[in-house]
Amino acid sequence: MRNAITFACGKDDKLLEVQLEPEALIFRVPPGNEITFTGESDAGSVEWSMQFYQAENLVQLCPASKEFFDIAIYENGVLLDDWWKYM
Repeated sequence: MRNAITFACGKDDKLLEVQLEPEALIFRVPPGNEITFTGESDAGSVEWSMQFYQAENLVQLCPASKEFFDIAIYENGVLLDDWWKYM
């Protein structure tokens, strides 16, 4: 997947939370699972910036693009059709 970023939790890891900005939606990644965010724009390039909060086991994910872009989210390789329900 182009412009994709994946967060994976090992079976012995603690639960990881990924906060997607600017909506501040929180996606939980339990041990043994992964979540992938992909960005698509007319320019073809979506950049990502991240902040890690180790004490909270939280990653703040911020998509950045000068063009309009769409985000698709996959949980364990399966497209989440209704991810906006987290809003």
